[in-house]
Amino acid sequence: MAKRSSNRKRGKRSTGLTIRETVRVAPPRPQTITVRAAAPVAPRKPKGGRRRQHKSGGGGMMSQLGEPAIAGVVLGWINKNQPTFPTIAVLGRAGTLAVAAYYLRAHIPFASKLAPAFAAIAGYEYMMEGKIAGDDVMGVASQV
Repeated sequence: MAKRSSNRKRGKRSTGLTIRETVRVAPPRPQTITVRAAAPVAPRKPKGGRRRQHKSGGGGMMSQLGEPAIAGVVLGWINKNQPTFPTIAVLGRAGTLAVAAYYLRAHIPFASKLAPAFAAIAGYEYMMEGKIAGDDVMGVASQV
């Protein structure tokens, strides 16, 4: 009996030909080197020494003396020309105007400057006379 080759056991046949393929790849292109300058950077703001804004204080003569004077003029005109001005019972006319100016400050910007002046006048009237000016009926301001 003839000896079997090892290729038969595996089911392969040798053809005796060897194929070699050479794959040619283009050589890499030389890359051009470009040198770029860095982008300009915005200068940083200095950390200290900034100016601070103050809402209180300062201002001219109008803010210091004029606005309280205008509140006094308005209250005097109301006392003279409006004898039946509606008031809040405990506060009187000046206190009522102070509360009204405080609540109207969002809609009328000038009212926020008049509210402290009306409150100061109400405090003055209370300390000077022992009551806040207004129509008194049995110790309570009348409501019209």
